[in-house]
Amino acid sequence: MLTATLSGMLSMAFGQPFMTSQWVFPVIFGAEVALSTPMIFDIGVYLVVTGAITSIALCLEEYDKE
Repeated sequence: MLTATLSGMLSMAFGQPFMTSQWVFPVIFGAEVALSTPMIFDIGVYLVVTGAITSIALCLEEYDKE
Protein backbone atom coordinates (compact mmCIF):
# COMPACT_ATOMS: atom_id res chain seq x y z
CA MET A 1 0.00 0.00 0.00
CA LEU A 2 2.89 2.31 0.80
CA THR A 3 4.48 1.72 -2.62
CA ALA A 4 1.28 2.65 -4.45
CA THR A 5 0.83 5.80 -2.35
CA LEU A 6 4.42 6.95 -2.73
CA SER A 7 4.27 6.58 -6.50
CA GLY A 8 1.51 9.19 -6.59
CA MET A 9 3.35 11.53 -4.25
CA LEU A 10 6.56 11.54 -6.30
CA SER A 11 5.00 13.99 -8.74
CA MET A 12 4.27 16.41 -5.89
CA ALA A 13 8.01 16.54 -5.15
CA PHE A 14 8.48 17.95 -8.68
CA GLY A 15 5.73 20.56 -8.23
CA GLN A 16 3.10 18.76 -10.30
CA PRO A 17 -0.40 17.55 -9.32
CA PHE A 18 -0.87 14.27 -7.44
CA MET A 19 -0.63 11.13 -9.64
CA THR A 20 1.04 12.91 -12.59
CA SER A 21 3.26 10.43 -14.44
CA GLN A 22 7.01 10.80 -14.06
CA TRP A 23 9.38 9.04 -16.46
CA VAL A 24 13.09 8.27 -16.10
CA PHE A 25 15.26 6.67 -18.80
CA PRO A 26 18.41 5.32 -17.12
CA VAL A 27 21.01 3.40 -19.10
CA ILE A 28 21.57 -0.03 -17.53
CA PHE A 29 24.24 -2.30 -19.03
CA GLY A 30 24.22 -0.21 -22.20
CA ALA A 31 20.45 -0.39 -22.71
CA GLU A 32 18.03 2.46 -22.09
CA VAL A 33 15.26 1.33 -19.72
CA ALA A 34 12.00 3.27 -19.29
CA LEU A 35 10.94 3.51 -15.64
CA SER A 36 7.75 5.30 -14.61
CA THR A 37 5.62 6.06 -11.58
CA PRO A 38 2.60 4.18 -13.06
CA MET A 39 4.77 1.04 -13.06
CA ILE A 40 5.60 1.60 -9.38
CA PHE A 41 1.88 2.06 -8.66
CA ASP A 42 1.03 -1.19 -10.49
CA ILE A 43 3.69 -3.07 -8.52
CA GLY A 44 2.19 -1.71 -5.29
CA VAL A 45 -1.31 -2.83 -6.27
CA TYR A 46 0.05 -6.26 -7.26
CA LEU A 47 1.71 -6.64 -3.84
CA VAL A 48 -1.50 -5.65 -2.01
CA VAL A 49 -3.62 -8.14 -3.97
CA THR A 50 -1.04 -10.92 -3.55
CA GLY A 51 -0.86 -10.25 0.19
CA ALA A 52 -4.64 -10.28 0.56
CA ILE A 53 -5.03 -13.57 -1.34
CA THR A 54 -2.21 -15.15 0.68
CA SER A 55 -3.80 -13.98 3.93
CA ILE A 56 -7.17 -15.43 2.96
CA ALA A 57 -5.58 -18.74 1.95
CA LEU A 58 -3.71 -18.99 5.26
CA CYS A 59 -6.87 -18.22 7.24
CA LEU A 60 -8.78 -20.93 5.37
CA GLU A 61 -5.97 -23.40 6.02
CA GLU A 62 -6.01 -22.66 9.76
CA TYR A 63 -9.79 -23.06 9.84
CA ASP A 64 -9.52 -26.61 8.41
CA LYS A 65 -7.06 -27.69 11.11
CA GLU A 66 -9.49 -26.93 13.93
